[in-house]
Amino acid sequence: VAATRNPMHAYASAGTYVVELTVTDDGGATNGVTQSVQVSTPANAPPTANFTSSCTDLACSFTDLSTDGDGTVVGFHWDFGDAAVAATRNPMHAYASAGTYVVELTVTDDSGATGNLPQQVTVTAGLTPTIWLSPTSFRFCYHPGSTRNCVHLTGELSITNVGSGTLNWEAKSNQSWLGVSPTSGTAPSPNVTVSVNLAGLPRGTYFGSITVSAVGASNSPQTVSVRLDY
Repeated sequence: VAATRNPMHAYASAGTYVVELTVTDDGGATNGVTQSVQVSTPANAPPTANFTSSCTDLACSFTDLSTDGDGTVVGFHWDFGDAAVAATRNPMHAYASAGTYVVELTVTDDSGATGNLPQQVTVTAGLTPTIWLSPTSFRFCYHPGSTRNCVHLTGELSITNVGSGTLNWEAKSNQSWLGVSPTSGTAPSPNVTVSVNLAGLPRGTYFGSITVSAVGASNSPQTVSVRLDY
């Protein structure tokens, strides 16, 4: 019942209801009228699909944000864009390679209506540089007056990035007689010159090394061994 002039009322279910209105005037007299009111089931509104994604390297997690204004979302179907699918609400998926994929979420409400949302997800591979040195050892020799092919006191060191991302390297010698130039660069870059300075160096056999390092590289540092026969 209600005692207002223009009330509103929500019925619990569809059907035909007899509504009676009784009015009273300022003199206390009353009058009434009855009418049949047909109440129908409201049309079901489809759910609204929505989601967010977060990727670390090739692994992505998906969070459902779908809503249904007149019911409940009860079903989920994910198409990850690489032929893989899932039926859980908040799935995780690992892609085989980097790229941009169209991920589509289809949701179903408790009345069977569906809604869907396609969304682009960009997946990137880990950007980890890797040092590659060639050669990994040098042997220099110097014998004045000798006819042997043993007078080479310079060499070329190639520093290459065989990973991904950017390789910013530094090269250092551990001996005063052993020089490297340049001492830093970004791969790929011109070769590093490795040289020997014999000034003030007594005759003998010497061993040294060149260390190449790079911040963030998967295998930093790397070492090149050097032998000098003089």
